[in-house]
Formats: sequence, C-alpha cells, structure tokens
Amino acid sequence: FSRLYIDAVGSLGVVYDQQDGSIASTINLLLTRDLIENDDYPFTAIAASGVGKFAFGHTADKYVKRLIPNHYLDLDTLSQHRIWDGSYDINEISPNEEAGAIEHIKNRLTQIITALTTHFADTKLSISGGLDSRMLLACAKPVVDQLLLYSHAENMVSRKDTRIAGKLAEILGQPIMVFDPLRDPQYAIDDDAQLTALSDAHVVSNGEGKPGQLVKKVRLEVLEAVPRGGLVMRGNVGEMLLAMLWRRAISEYKENKAHNIQYGLRIMMLADRESFDKVAPAEKNRLVQTYADWLSAFGGVAAKRPFDMLYIEQFLPHGPGNGFYGFSRNFYIFPFADRRLLSLVASLPPDRRRDLRYTEALISASAPELRRMKYTRQSDTLHLRSKRNQDSNWFLAEE
Repeated sequence: FSRLYIDAVGSLGVVYDQQDGSIASTINLLLTRDLIENDDYPFTAIAASGVGKFAFGHTADKYVKRLIPNHYLDLDTLSQHRIWDGSYDINEISPNEEAGAIEHIKNRLTQIITALTTHFADTKLSISGGLDSRMLLACAKPVVDQLLLYSHAENMVSRKDTRIAGKLAEILGQPIMVFDPLRDPQYAIDDDAQLTALSDAHVVSNGEGKPGQLVKKVRLEVLEAVPRGGLVMRGNVGEMLLAMLWRRAISEYKENKAHNIQYGLRIMMLADRESFDKVAPAEKNRLVQTYADWLSAFGGVAAKRPFDMLYIEQFLPHGPGNGFYGFSRNFYIFPFADRRLLSLVASLPPDRRRDLRYTEALISASAPELRRMKYTRQSDTLHLRSKRNQDSNWFLAEE
C-alpha cells in the first residue's frame, strides 16, 4: 500500500510519527519512545489534558501529526495531500430546491442505516432528547425493529434525555434500554481496582491524558453498561444540519462579509478565553496564518461555508475522531459521516439551517409522529412550537 485514507470527517482518526514512520489510531497507541512536547502549538498543555483542543494536525508530540479529513497520507513520504475541496459538490440551494435536497438526505441516511443494520445483526442506536439522534431515529424507522435502542444518564440533564428517549421509542412501538448508574445499582461499579483499570484503558485508547488520570466514575459505568460488541450509531455530524458552528457569524453569510479568522479560531474552542488571550503575538499570528492557509484551499461555494469546513476538517477529527476510540466496548460509527451527505447539508443556506428548518423537514418526511415529542433543550421546543403554531408546514416555506 502507498496511501492511507480515512472517512470524510476523521471519525476514526489516524496519527503518524514523522520520525520513525509508525502509524496508529491514537498517540498513546503510537509512541514507543518518550513524548517530545509539541512547542509548535501554543495550547499543547491544555489540549493534552483534555480541556482544550488540538487543530491543524497537531498532537501532544512535536513529531506526531494527525491525518486531516479529505486528505490522504502518502506512506512513502509521510506527507498529506488533499483529495476533496467541495468545489464541485457544494452549491447554493434555492428555497424551491430544498424539498429535493431533504429527500436526498433522507434517502441516503436511510440507505446507510439500513445497510449497517442488515449486515451487522448487533446494531445499536443511542438516542436522547436532542435533535441529532432524533433525525437518525426517524430515518431508521424502516428497520427500527432490528435495532437495540438505548439511552443513558450521567446527571440530571441526561436523565431528562432518557425520559424523552423512552417516549420516542414508545411512539414507534419499540423497547428501549436505559442505563442510569446513579439510580440503578446493577450498573454501578464499586471496585476501585476495576475502575482504575477501566480508566487507564480508556485513557490509553482515546489518546487523551496519561494512565493514572481517572475518568469520571459514572462515565465508565455508562460505557460498561452497554452490551458488549456490535455497532453503535451516533448522531454526531448531524449538527451541521443545525449550522452548529455558525452561531453569531450567520451575518457573515447573510451579508456576504469576509470571514473573520479571529472569530473562527475562537469558535474552535482551542482554549479558554484567558489562555487564548495570553498567547504571545508572534504565536497568535502564526496560528492565524495557519488558519488562513488552510482556508485558502477551498473555492466556489465551499469557500463561503468556512464554519462547515471547519467543523468537518478540524472540529470533529480533533475531538470525537480521537476520543471515541476510548469507547472500546463497542464500535462507534456516524451514519452522517458521508461525503455526499456533507455536501448536501453544506449546500443548504446556513441561516435556514440555524432556524432548525431542515431538521424539522427531515423528521417530518421520515417519521412525522416523532415531531410531537419535546426536546431536552427547552429553547428548541419553544422555537419549533412557535413555528408550528404559525404554519404546520413552516419548514419549507419561502421567505
């Protein structure tokens, strides 16, 4: 083999050592030498602790780099080469084309979920009271009776998730497993030696921190509660349909403004505000230039979707693409991590995505009965209720 490819968002990440050419899923599984602290990245210390984030291929080690999505790794030269920039696939979609785009998204998601469920008998779907998992649940409706549905609680907020998840399963006439270690002693782990061993295995597998740093007890209990083996489908990446990273920068799109790189760096959550502000000017300028160089690779409509590209190539691979390896009891997969889906979603206007218009349209087209159940975030419930009161089919109306 001469090239290494990864999935469209790096949900199953890859790192490589520029010194000895070794390749692995995470840095803790890669290094057979002492770590050489990465002084080329200003937030290495806090990112390595799990508080901040790495970006642009950086890791805790100076010579270990992360393969960026939409690139391949040349195994002879250990250099990355871009294979996709979105220029041919991402286009402006007008309001009268939206229904067709949503139909394509629905059909593709259902196809992916059906294929996974058909070929892997033990396929699970984790659902909550959020928007992402409900989209997956709606598109999984044709095969939902073949899935193991489950939800879990680690605190009061996620306990509300489990109640809503239970109602969603009930609406579809399906059973659901709920894992709540804080209330159900059968899922509690009280053996300190077992907790330490599980914590060390989690840390080594997901490449964040060092053995001896304890993972929260309830997190370990929840992970161990899920029946071992099989696939677990998660709604991650679906956040793009909500224009997650756009937030206050929606005005950039609506008013056709130049992209604010400083805001882009802050929205990546690389560090807390205090740490970010303390970075020396020279290092900050270098970070800004790195960002600008990365952004310059995109042309056409893709260049007008900087926060979507940021989400695909930086936010996800340096977050879940690293951390989900720690969930080693099951194999986690994101049905949304599909380049055709990403292109369609990025083509939809960010301001209308941010309005939850397409989330509502997708669920309505797939399993409209799920619309009547509230969401964990009260603001989402109230927003959608207000829109529906004005027009039950508000989501594809032109403005």
